[in-house]
Amino acid sequence: MRIREIALCLMLLLGFAAALPAQEITGNISGTVTDTSGSAVPDAKVDLLSILTGAERSTTTTSAGVFFFNSLPVGDYKITVAKDGFKKSEVTGMHVNVNDKLTFNIGLTLGSVTESVTVTSETPVLQTETAEVSNLVGNNQMKSLPLNQRDFGQLVDLVPGVKLVGSGKNRDAVGARVKIVSDDLTQWDEVHAGGSYLSSNDPRLHYGLGKKTKVSLIEIHWPDGKMDTVANVSANNFLTIEEGKGITRATPPSVRKAN
Repeated sequence: MRIREIALCLMLLLGFAAALPAQEITGNISGTVTDTSGSAVPDAKVDLLSILTGAERSTTTTSAGVFFFNSLPVGDYKITVAKDGFKKSEVTGMHVNVNDKLTFNIGLTLGSVTESVTVTSETPVLQTETAEVSNLVGNNQMKSLPLNQRDFGQLVDLVPGVKLVGSGKNRDAVGARVKIVSDDLTQWDEVHAGGSYLSSNDPRLHYGLGKKTKVSLIEIHWPDGKMDTVANVSANNFLTIEEGKGITRATPPSVRKAN
């Protein structure tokens, strides 16, 4: 009897662990090293320096001129690239946040390796290596959460997005597909259903727009075959869109009030 109880407990623990979502605590930096003609530079030495700790990591570029640094703690970094026949290139001002997947393409110019060129980098607005959408929630925002069990799930309310309200029995608009267009950026997403004891699917849709301030077009393809469009709306809003009615509510992202 005792063995059966232990086995049951182990099964429950494994089931709970499988239901928990994976949490990233590090970020990645990758890039391509090219010469002035745009050709890849293979076997270039790439050094990464943590400004906070002084820790260093090194790698060499592949035959395609690509380099990777994975599992980087949050912080500021500097990259130095060196290759015989080229001036040394230094890239500063890089900041890695949790779950960042940043790309920095570095150009080398002909010259002596004893010469150097320093570039202050601007963090890429979009992370093109993945379709994953994420948003960084700061310490002050976390502290402002209402004292309602400090539910970290409420942090999603700090991110702009769209909530659809369908007609008829499908009020959650499950199956609806949404197209978001902002300048040259186009994203698609779909409302899904489903959940489990430890996780549930949020029917709200969130999009990564970087520093863009305006959405030029929202196109909703409803499950019943109808389509609605909304044009020229602020990117920094949480929108409620009802089938056949358009936007019925637009509010800045904020946490839910405690009950």
